[in-house]
Amino acid sequence: MSEAFTFDVSYFTTFSDLEKLREEMLAFVMAEKRHFQPVFDVSVQGTFKSNLSLRTCAATHCPETPNCVLLLLLLTFLWLCRFPGTEEDDPLG
Repeated sequence: MSEAFTFDVSYFTTFSDLEKLREEMLAFVMAEKRHFQPVFDVSVQGTFKSNLSLRTCAATHCPETPNCVLLLLLLTFLWLCRFPGTEEDDPLG
């Protein structure tokens, strides 16, 4: 089973920033191996012009550009499937 999240970041987010995010999230799912599969990916779904006011957008996302173009990211978690009555389903285990 998977769960996906989308969110927007500044258009000026670098590839190395995205790689750092992926590495940190991968470390998280590895540490939480009881709940997640040890797989995680970040993908850029596209760009869009924000509906936010220019003042809000400049303060939160992209002060460098007046028209506030953002990147849309998709992050996907893969949950482990647990079945009732199996050893892995033990809440104390």
